[in-house]
Amino acid sequence: MGRSRRNRIDVSLRVLSWLNPIRWLRSLRRSLTPASVTLLLIGIISLNIVWGYPWLGMFAACFACLVVGRAVNYFASPRLKAFVQSARAVPVGCDLAVPTRLVNQRRLPAMDLIFEQTHHCRYVGSLGEVAITPTLRFSRRGKHALPAILVDSYFPFYLFRERQWVASDASIVVTPKRLFREQDSDWLELELTLKGLASQAAQGDQIHYIGSREYREGVPVRRWDFSSWARLGKPILREFSTPAAKSVRVVIDCVRPQSASPDSDVESSGRLSRWLQKCKPTSKEEAAKETGSDTDFEHALSLAAAAVETLVQSGAAVVLEVRSMGDANDRPQLYRCEAGSDPVELLVVLGNAQAEYIDDQSYQNRQPRTEGPTRQRDQATVVIEPGQAVKVAVGAGEY
Repeated sequence: MGRSRRNRIDVSLRVLSWLNPIRWLRSLRRSLTPASVTLLLIGIISLNIVWGYPWLGMFAACFACLVVGRAVNYFASPRLKAFVQSARAVPVGCDLAVPTRLVNQRRLPAMDLIFEQTHHCRYVGSLGEVAITPTLRFSRRGKHALPAILVDSYFPFYLFRERQWVASDASIVVTPKRLFREQDSDWLELELTLKGLASQAAQGDQIHYIGSREYREGVPVRRWDFSSWARLGKPILREFSTPAAKSVRVVIDCVRPQSASPDSDVESSGRLSRWLQKCKPTSKEEAAKETGSDTDFEHALSLAAAAVETLVQSGAAVVLEVRSMGDANDRPQLYRCEAGSDPVELLVVLGNAQAEYIDDQSYQNRQPRTEGPTRQRDQATVVIEPGQAVKVAVGAGEY
């Protein structure tokens, strides 16, 4: 009984909201175009208030055009559904073209449509579609939903504008900002080191002869030992050591001291001090803190992303190690990318990485962890910690 009463109340509120005259006036004001404003002015002038002889025919024509035009514009607006084909990830600050198909799901056709204020379409039939390619740019790292597409309907005669936003269910991961050697001195020094490590890892070990053994059915043959075959009268094959596939480990530490948190200054300051801080000019680091970003942590993620791309493109396999406080069994998360493949999986991990802030004393008492059991004996390791110099080591020892 209570639910049915609540449903009746909700329906009554929706009806009252729909019949609200203020809502209709605001909607009418937003839908006006230069053509409808001109027609409205002509209707006002046709009243001929100055001379006292109104032009009723012209006024009636203008009023009828406004009423009929607004009604047709409202009921002829399309109901669109967006289908997006976008990349899985994009770096911060880079332009991304997103191919999008918009399908009209109404039985009536739609005419005089403008998408994103740039793409014009004169006619879209029932269940017809139109393809557009808007360009997006993201300024914040992380997983983001693709923004809705702006659609304006100007039918008929561009008298009124019915605006709607067509949203899609697609999302994209914004990876760390790309680094260039001309703009970042840290990356300039690290790039040459990484290319050297990649060339060493791509060479692998030398092939050594292990011995010979009798051939068995189903065993792959690499090279026959014909001299032993002639001496023993049995098919003999030679065995060689297989080169071990080397990889370079890139370690990123997501644990940060509480003093580096961008929210620490805001939480400790009062309302007056925050207002004064907004009024004074700020540097780039202070502006980044106001927007809620840790500059050292973001720069470390950018270094890690650039390192992953450089190593993979240079012919080395990469193992990405992400350290955090919540690692199960005290073991960090590992992600691998083979040489020459697409490192988008690792870039997505870096794009979704979140800093974990602990008190300063606990941060100073943290002990560096290593993954000795799973690390190769001569594996190169690149350790990237926010706010510190990049460490490069070869071997299974601590770094």
